[in-house]
Amino acid sequence: MISRGLLGVVLLTALAGCGSPSRAPEPVRLGIDVLMENPRITLGDRKVGLLTHSAAIDRELRASVDRLSGHPDVRLAALFSPEHGMRGSAHAGEKVDGEKDPVTGLPVHSLYGKTKKPTPEMLSDIDVLVVDLQDIGSRSYTYISTLYYAMEAAAENGKAVIVLDRPNPMGGLVVDGPVLDPKFKSFIGVAPIPVVHGMTIGELAWLFNAEFGIHADLRVIEMRGWKRTMAFRETGLYWAPPSPHIPTPETVFYYPITGLIGEMGTLSEGVGTPMPFHLVGAPWMDGQKLAAALPPLRGCAFRPITVKPFYARYAGENVHGVQIFVTQPMYYRPVEISVYLLHHIRNLWPDQFRWYPPDEPARLENVDRAWGTDFVRKWLDEGKTPDRIISEWRQGLKKFLAVRQKHLIYD
Repeated sequence: MISRGLLGVVLLTALAGCGSPSRAPEPVRLGIDVLMENPRITLGDRKVGLLTHSAAIDRELRASVDRLSGHPDVRLAALFSPEHGMRGSAHAGEKVDGEKDPVTGLPVHSLYGKTKKPTPEMLSDIDVLVVDLQDIGSRSYTYISTLYYAMEAAAENGKAVIVLDRPNPMGGLVVDGPVLDPKFKSFIGVAPIPVVHGMTIGELAWLFNAEFGIHADLRVIEMRGWKRTMAFRETGLYWAPPSPHIPTPETVFYYPITGLIGEMGTLSEGVGTPMPFHLVGAPWMDGQKLAAALPPLRGCAFRPITVKPFYARYAGENVHGVQIFVTQPMYYRPVEISVYLLHHIRNLWPDQFRWYPPDEPARLENVDRAWGTDFVRKWLDEGKTPDRIISEWRQGLKKFLAVRQKHLIYD
């Protein structure tokens, strides 16, 4: 029997997958689809390791691991899994052990357990590492960190890397937030890129390789038909949740707004409700006051809301706050919205506002790592305006955009 706590997410996931999606005039062909047209041309007789997860499916809902393992011209020798595991059942932050894949019988090396970077022993039985991961477009989502370390390990051990490209479900236009300060490097921020980067995982692979000294023997199998203006619903592809709380492709637009806030551990971001990442609230807040205080912000709207989470933060309590609506996903600025939310919550409830629970002081470090800097937190505490805080990161963003431009594949 399914628990009530998971019911909302399961229902959303089921609804997102029901029926045939609205197909684009020229459906996008994923990297896996292009590779499998003739895998021998790309892979030759090399032994293959595959870094993938349950969200890596093709246009016909077939898992990439199954397509590769079932092809007579592919010598699949080992599997590697990121956060949430090969089949996607592990919760956020839950360590994943190595295992044997029940379908292929191959060993699965976990890159979200005792090690986050493939060891020489893990790579010893392969010649080329194929990467097929569905990312969501935010720096703090760990799949791109796994890509970074996997490329690094492959370069150090003389293994080639092939990245099978997939859409950035946010599209490829929005770039926002502070560029990571290397002092705050972590597994939720492994490279100096902004919170929202506007790149596909293949484009990021080129950027990582050239700009951060990895120098792997890299090839990206490009998609066909994807445009930077495309949100995921416009690709004609099916959506498989890349983690339990990203049930629909629309959720990715909300994650960079409230995921940063959720790191605090004192405000609800909607996890535990049927609307993960779509809201901000707490038992001590007043949604009417917050909605009235927030100024008009480009590409989004707010309404007062009260919810009672089934699980996670404030489970079983009435949580008051605002529901967020992204109305123009190609033009909104999610990290700017996050700053405005925090500024007004702090001003309205200074006595209740806390960056971390009293019994969890380590969360403060997580907050700064998620933002990739500590100046946002400190300046909010000093009473600086959102506009002043946002202007501080724009110079770094401008420099990143110039570097990013060199590695873009798609128009």
